[in-house]
Order: sequence, then C-alpha cells, then structure tokens
Amino acid sequence: MRIILVREAGELLAAAPLMVRRGTLLRCPVRRLEFAGSGWGYGGFILSKKKRECLRSVFAAVKEMETWDVMYLGNTLGDPEIDPKELAGLLPENHSVHESVRVRIPYIPLHLTWEKYLAERSSSFRRNVKNRGRRLADLGGVRFLRVTKLEESRIPPSKVAQWLRTVAERSWKAKAGTAISSDSRVFSFYTDLAVRLNTMGSLDLSFLFLDERPAAYIFGAVYRNDYFEIDIAFDMELSKLSPGILLRNYLLKELFQKQNGKYDLVAYFDYKRELTSCVQDFYIHTFYRRRLYPSVLRWLRREIRSKMGRLLADYSDPSLGVTSHGDHGA
Repeated sequence: MRIILVREAGELLAAAPLMVRRGTLLRCPVRRLEFAGSGWGYGGFILSKKKRECLRSVFAAVKEMETWDVMYLGNTLGDPEIDPKELAGLLPENHSVHESVRVRIPYIPLHLTWEKYLAERSSSFRRNVKNRGRRLADLGGVRFLRVTKLEESRIPPSKVAQWLRTVAERSWKAKAGTAISSDSRVFSFYTDLAVRLNTMGSLDLSFLFLDERPAAYIFGAVYRNDYFEIDIAFDMELSKLSPGILLRNYLLKELFQKQNGKYDLVAYFDYKRELTSCVQDFYIHTFYRRRLYPSVLRWLRREIRSKMGRLLADYSDPSLGVTSHGDHGA
C-alpha cells in the first residue's frame, strides 16, 4: 500500500489511495503504481479543499518513490474542477512520460420502462430474452430474489454468503481462479463489503434460483440513484440458458420502476454492446519513468498498438488497442 495523505494545520485535505504491485505490461514483469483495488471499477484521488495544490503535493510524493516503473491510473474518476489534461504536467518531463487514453464504459439509463428498453434492442435480443426464461423454467421453478436490507429480508448474512460462494464456485471464474471464492481473503473482503454497504443503505444483491439451487448472482450497490454492477457470476452447468442475463433482466425490470439514475456496467466487455448504446467517458493515465526498462516497454506498447491492435491484447493493460488521445513528452 502507498496511501498518501495531504494535511494542512492538522486538517486532512486529500488522500491518494495507491498501491504498488508486481504486474505485467505486454506480458513483461513491471512494478505498477496503481489505485488501490485497481482492476475493478473506478479509481480516483479524494480531494476536498485546495484541490490543485493537493494534487501537486500528491505527485511530489509520487516523484520521490523509487518502487515503481509505470504508474497506471485506470478509469480515473474526474473532478468537475480539474481538467484531466492537468494530470499530464504534475510529473516533470525529465522524470516521466505521460500518456492519456479515453475509454468508454457502458451504462443503461434507468428513466426508461422495460418495454421501451426492449424496443430499443435488436430483434434477436428480444427473442433471446423470451426463449431463455422459458427454457430455464422447463427445468424447475425460477425465482428472483433481491436483497437490499439484510434486516428486512430476515435472511441470515451467513446464508447470503453461502449463496454467493455456491454460485462463485460453480462459475467459469472458479476455473480461472478469479471467482470471489477463489481466495479466502477476497471472499472476506466481499462479505465485509456487503455488511458495510448494508450499513450505508447501499447494498443491492440479486439472486436467481432454480428451485432451491442458487443459479446466478449480481453483487451490486446503489449510490445517489445509480446502480453499480460490481460482480456477476452464474452456474456454468446452466450456461446455455444464460442465467446471468436472465437475472439482470429481472433486476432491470425492478430498477426501471424505482430508480431514475443509471445502471453502471462498471467495465467494458464486447458482449455489453448489445445491452446498451449509452457510454460514459473515462481516462486511463499512464506515466512511464524515464529509465531504460520502462522506456523500452513504452516503445513496444506503442508499436504493437499501432500495428497489431487487439491481436496481442494484454488483459493487464486494457488500453492496448485503444486509440491514444494524448501523448506528452518525447
């Protein structure tokens, strides 16, 4: 962890929740300075007062760190008072080279009705919605359950955790080692997160059951009328029936009736194109130290991006294959 705090006369003005990890860039080992929790959702600097001065202080501390080769700030949440381009000049050019890439994260506007949402989708999408639900129902009783208050649901938290674990262990993510149940510490984080979100009034968990068997879940949260899809998983034995998609449809029907913000899909994957045509812009900021190894990696990345695009896409570097919208420095 590399948590940078900015104080003035004892008052906390800003925080930069960062971490250093040994990751990869173009499948080469590299020490990456990132937002804590990088790889899921959004990251950002927590700024309250004197925002520009605080950012300069944060980057002055980053400059003094010797433990990173590349600083990768993915899906950075913007601040209405600060232009994203301002980040480029916060590390001097003789220290680091900055690149900025715009990414587009899909979302579904929740002011729609279910009928209007379906009308905007393709005919194959509407057909699949109808067929998947019917085919799953042929196997048993299909039940949708949404948990937003653990106390009101009268379901023990241990039971909710059991449903999450059961689905996660039967999902394709389990085979890949990326399910929330694949690491006991990760699973503890998610169960603790559920308790914290419940206390905040932001918890939103959805489950799809086939008879009494949990077939899919969506781990979500609601904040200021926006719904955030944090994690989704489904039983691979039922994959041909798309229980995850069916569960999201059940959830959307309810959200269209009660929310007026957006359903934030949090990350981009190709299959999400059929879910919505609405996108929101975020920026990935990458700083390469002016040292031999990071400079070589940067040159290779630029060459591959320009000549091969997504052919050699590195999933630890989601900006690869995306057109760059800024390149500062030589």
